[in-house]
Formats: sequence, C-alpha cells, structure tokens
Amino acid sequence: RRHAGWSADAVHERVLTEAEIGTLAGDLLHDTAETLDSYLAKQNRYTTLAAEAALAAGELVALMPQGTIPRGPAFFDPVLHGRWGAAKLAAAAGVPIVPIGIWGTEAVWPRSSKVPNVTNLLNPPHVQLSVGDPLIVDGVDLDADTERIMAAIVDQLPPEARLARIPSDEELARTYPSGRVPDELDDAGVHEAFRRPGTD
Repeated sequence: RRHAGWSADAVHERVLTEAEIGTLAGDLLHDTAETLDSYLAKQNRYTTLAAEAALAAGELVALMPQGTIPRGPAFFDPVLHGRWGAAKLAAAAGVPIVPIGIWGTEAVWPRSSKVPNVTNLLNPPHVQLSVGDPLIVDGVDLDADTERIMAAIVDQLPPEARLARIPSDEELARTYPSGRVPDELDDAGVHEAFRRPGTD
C-alpha cells in the first residue's frame, strides 16, 4: 500500500506504482465479486459510468431502453415499456434523445432460432429503421420521461405495430427461445410481467 495506488479512472481502475514491476511465479486467483448479485451490480455501475463519461466527452451513446425482447403475448403489445436509464442519463448530461424505431428484425432472427436466417437470398425479409426528432427530458418525473421516450419510438414504427391483436400459435412460438409455447400460457404471461424491465 505504501508503494502503489489506484488510478482515478471511474471504470477499469488500474494499479499505479513507481516501484519495480515483476512477474508472479504462480497463478493469481482474482475474484471481483463474492456473489452473482454483486457482480451484476458492479457491471451495471460500470456501464452507467462509461455512458456518463462518453456523453461528457460529446460522444454518442446508443441504448435499447426496453432492456429486453419480450416473449409470448407481451411481444405483440403495442405499448412499449422501458427502463429509466435513457431518461436519467440524458437529463443528467443535458443532451437530447433521438428516438429510433427498428421493425422486422424478428423475421431475420426469431427468438425460436439459435442462428439468424442468412440463407434467404431470393426473398429476404424487410427490416425498417426510422429516426425521429430529438426530444428533451428534464429527469423530474422519470416515469413520464420514459413514457415519452417509448411513445416517440413507437411513432417511428409502421402502423401495424400500434394495433392490438391476438397472435397465432405460430407467431407466439417464434417469440420463445425453445420455439414452443408454454402449456400454461397464463402463468408464462405472469412470469413475463416480472421478467420485463419496469424501472431502475
């Protein structure tokens, strides 16, 4: 401790020393977290710090505010649900949010498939990307800010994305990694409500 110290880096701190540096003769076990929860908490903190540093440097930060791809009936919900992260970062940095809507990627790589469909050269699926006008959030009400962000993203999607409908069994199956609709769909729906992100 008298001969070394940590760097001031917010992310991926380094050990700094003016002493002689050598090589260990054996292995060094380096456990950065005692539990999975503490490991995930550290990763979440690091990604937030890295995003804050990037915005402070005038760089672009891209986020998927919904945080996950929903499964089952929730996949077809015309109302997108997001986390607070985008609103918190933008409000703290005083930068605008540019909403981007992406539509059709599930035809390229459905959740039920382990690999994307890259062999359909004769009739490739159509993927649409649309960019909206920048919007400003103040961070006073993160729920309201996030709702505005998600609504702005929905506005960039085609009209069919905003229509509530009952999906077919085949469509539902494509939203699950197993490619199989759970026997207890109601229970799966309850689970999805907890699995999908809500707030930070």
